[in-house]
Amino acid sequence: METQQMHPVKISFSKRDPVTVSLARSHSKSWRRLLCILLLGLSLLPIRTLAMEENTVVALPTAVPTVSFAPVQEDLYSITQMENYYGHEGTDGGMYQYPDLTPNEKAKLPQLLEAYAAQERASQSVLDPTTDVEVGVYSLPRDQYEGEAVYVLLPVRELTQDELLAIIAAYDELGLPFTADSLSYRSCMRGGGANANRPMAAEEWDRYQLLLNLYKRQGLRPEGTGLPIPSESGCGLVKLHEDSFCGLDEFQLLPSRSLTDEELLVIIRTQYGEDFNVDASAFLQYEIQTRKEMTRLFSAPPSMEMHGEDWVLPANTYDVNAGDYQVYSSQFSAPLNGKTLTLQTMLNVDTQRMDTAYWSWSSSKNINTDIQGDPMDEKWLTLARSAVEAMRKDGVQIQSIGPTGERRLSNNHGFGVSLDVIMADGSCYDLTFSYVDDTLVSMVYHANGPAIYEPHIYDYDVDG
Repeated sequence: METQQMHPVKISFSKRDPVTVSLARSHSKSWRRLLCILLLGLSLLPIRTLAMEENTVVALPTAVPTVSFAPVQEDLYSITQMENYYGHEGTDGGMYQYPDLTPNEKAKLPQLLEAYAAQERASQSVLDPTTDVEVGVYSLPRDQYEGEAVYVLLPVRELTQDELLAIIAAYDELGLPFTADSLSYRSCMRGGGANANRPMAAEEWDRYQLLLNLYKRQGLRPEGTGLPIPSESGCGLVKLHEDSFCGLDEFQLLPSRSLTDEELLVIIRTQYGEDFNVDASAFLQYEIQTRKEMTRLFSAPPSMEMHGEDWVLPANTYDVNAGDYQVYSSQFSAPLNGKTLTLQTMLNVDTQRMDTAYWSWSSSKNINTDIQGDPMDEKWLTLARSAVEAMRKDGVQIQSIGPTGERRLSNNHGFGVSLDVIMADGSCYDLTFSYVDDTLVSMVYHANGPAIYEPHIYDYDVDG
């Protein structure tokens, strides 16, 4: 907030005549009364305001003290980012995705520490495992992890006594004690709460995308072999037992520095396999054909930028009602009227026609509203017809239009109505309009007819 300052006040007094007031009527009682009020007002001023010399300007204190705030920029590679985001304090331990022991595990720990001191040992080691990990303790180079020496992976279930003993043993092997307070967001992930100890910085992610493209299209590979562990290279990536981590299949241990290209390539190889590659010329042809389809079906601007990953995969990966035929998946975006237009596309590789596409328009507005509308109002039919006729460029005519119910819009944008526009070739545009301003906020295109779901009418309770 901008600090508002009171402007300096200049009050000049003559040494010979401390206060001079010119009166038009010297004997008027009203003017005498005015003079008394003025003198009283001066007497109420702060003392230091009156303690002035002739022709001296004194600045009054500001209404709010002026404070200079230096911008604080978080280290983009710091391992404290998770802790800073979630806070130092967590739950009471009853939540299996909080990086800590549960109350029951903490209660067992003193007895198990005594048992370990009496030479009782776990059935297997949990130090630096790389595959099918349920419990893992990893040695970290302190100079690359801001002083942290250990990172621990724990499952989304209660630990067994044997697993607790194994953790105690791993710490002991590293020359460290294990206590109930050893774990934090800096040193632990539990139950699939995150897929890395810190997020990738933007420049790392940009290089990752570039290297991934080279990896799958031109056969670029890392020099090393096997899964990395942080004790050897500073960077680690391990494969998890998915059921123990809520479906998460891998975890990245990233040092508090910028990752090298070699480390990023090792991560890519671990994620996609050594033999993964694509026909670069085929992908280029798929992209060209996708852009042609975007123009034919949606009048998409040619300047839309492709970003993210493009893949060939079974269609039922995105749509459970689709078959196992192959589609080319890609994503495009472009600025449009102050918003960002995003288009996710699936091109049928065999027919070279658009199979499915998802349009969305981002907006900075946060409209948590319960404005009601009538989904059966005739105006929605007119808006839907106008929208599709403006987009479709191949002469295929509209066969029918009908509302399919109401929808709660994403990002707290209130509610809206959805309609299916069925085309003469059997394809369908599923359009959603906002009740707030009647604008088109999202669209799904299906080449094989409308999606199957039950219509729904909301009760407009936006408190949930």
